[in-house]
Amino acid sequence: MALSLTRGVVPFFCGGIVKYLLLIAAVIMTLLSITKTIFAAGDESNFLGIWMEGNYNPRYRINGAGTGTGGAFGIRSKYVGCRLGYIDNQQFNQSNISFLPAAFAQNATVNTGYKRVGGEYGGDVDFYLNLFRSLSLHAGPGLYYRGLTEVIREKYPDGTLSNGAYGGNRKMQYIPTGSAGLQVKLWHLQLGVGYHSERGYIASIGGQW
Repeated sequence: MALSLTRGVVPFFCGGIVKYLLLIAAVIMTLLSITKTIFAAGDESNFLGIWMEGNYNPRYRINGAGTGTGGAFGIRSKYVGCRLGYIDNQQFNQSNISFLPAAFAQNATVNTGYKRVGGEYGGDVDFYLNLFRSLSLHAGPGLYYRGLTEVIREKYPDGTLSNGAYGGNRKMQYIPTGSAGLQVKLWHLQLGVGYHSERGYIASIGGQW
């Protein structure tokens, strides 16, 4: 019973806490950003920032399937930005799935349930608080989606399951996300670090003009 709780309830609780804190941070940053925009009316020192991100989430590293890695493209103005991102978090390798049942099993089959297949995609809206000319904090909400496929595997006489599988029913799953981080400007070079509730640890590089 204790082992079951450790594997099930504790990771869920911790994951829920992280998302909850990130969403609170997003709300606070949104309010601060709006407030600063109002009081900074007439300030023409706006700029454009563009960058690429790399990310890693060890929770989604699965042998023979997901690598837990991904990336994103981001763009921002002084107080608001957005990102389009991806993470390879598949539980079963898409290349090992056939959707042609006639070409599949000669033995008994086992339905292993719905698995993440093909990775996860989505977008984020970021709100920025510019502490100094060269340092900004940001946080914001997002929405990601992933495909789930019923994975039906062949069971051999010795009890082992096939590496390949037949794909059964498919459905989409949507996940609300949150993220937070900071960006540093060195002349026109922009560097950043952060954390995303789905994509994990983030490092970015780009430019500001």
